[in-house]
Amino acid sequence: MKRPAAVGLAFVFALGVTGLWSPAEAKQRAGLAKLDQVAAPGSSVMCGARRGNPNGPGSASFTYHVTVKNAGLDGNVIVRYQDTTEVTYPIAAGGVLHFSGVGGSGQADRVIEITSDLGDQLVGTMTALFDAGVQKHPDVPGSDLCAAVAAP
Repeated sequence: MKRPAAVGLAFVFALGVTGLWSPAEAKQRAGLAKLDQVAAPGSSVMCGARRGNPNGPGSASFTYHVTVKNAGLDGNVIVRYQDTTEVTYPIAAGGVLHFSGVGGSGQADRVIEITSDLGDQLVGTMTALFDAGVQKHPDVPGSDLCAAVAAP
């Protein structure tokens, strides 16, 4: 039982010594944006990342998690992708919705935005985990990988 563990540790040590892997490569970055449409009607949250040229092939994949409560009327949570594709999830008045997804696999989903249709008053968060070395996508306002966005 002790031998396999020792072999595994030796393998990890060898990767580190040869430079094929370093602990710094294993670090992830996190993003968080708070959604409060009660205080700011029509607002939304978004997360997005890129590598290299923002219009080039430098996609940066990430995992996002959304949890929202509807403090208003029955309505819909809208997931809007950078290419303007939308996915709609119904949410009842007083209801809570949680879902996760993956973004950054191509140019269509480098930026993910969460909002609602008229009548909703969503309150919640969008969090995301990004690989080390990614940059904030220029379509995400501010300096973080995730941001709250005021109504247009």
